[in-house]
Amino acid sequence: MLETNKYVRCLMTDFAKAFDVGDHAILLGKLQTLGTDQFALNWIVSFLSNRHQVCKIDRSYSIPLPINHGIVQGSGLGPFLYLVMESDLKALSVLNLIFQYADDTNLLVPENTDVSLSVEYDHCKQWADLNHLVIDHGKTREIVFHHPRVRSLHLPPKDDCTERVCTGKLLGIMFQGNLKFETHIRTFLLSAISVCIF
Repeated sequence: MLETNKYVRCLMTDFAKAFDVGDHAILLGKLQTLGTDQFALNWIVSFLSNRHQVCKIDRSYSIPLPINHGIVQGSGLGPFLYLVMESDLKALSVLNLIFQYADDTNLLVPENTDVSLSVEYDHCKQWADLNHLVIDHGKTREIVFHHPRVRSLHLPPKDDCTERVCTGKLLGIMFQGNLKFETHIRTFLLSAISVCIF
């Protein structure tokens, strides 16, 4: 995108407790729409059904309560089911791009586009409402990527609903808007030093 644009806006969208609030009926409907085999669908229903949770404090346990929402974290199937949940979240414009990994959802909107970042974000919010998910606006951030040697860069106005940052963490890597990795290297070295000290 930066080969044909001076900048690319990246919206790092945070879905609040995404694995905990997934609606089973919506998920199963999406699995059916994708043409999931009935035996596999029955197995997934069984996997999600009749689960309970308890709280433990010292040696005391609470009364078991049924879990009727959410996707089992720590399971091999959990990330796949969450990807199915988000499989129909698409960018409105072919010039824009949404990429997802588990519950990390990022929207890329180049300088030259036919659908703005704010319109795409409104679309994400509507999709979240329809799918009974909640966007955590306090954790959603925007970072603007640009070539490091650009001398004059006129950035678009910042949207009121999100904070614009110079550095953002994507899949464990600290990205800077100028595409340098000084912050990531510094963070990595500091964590390595603290491990060696302790």
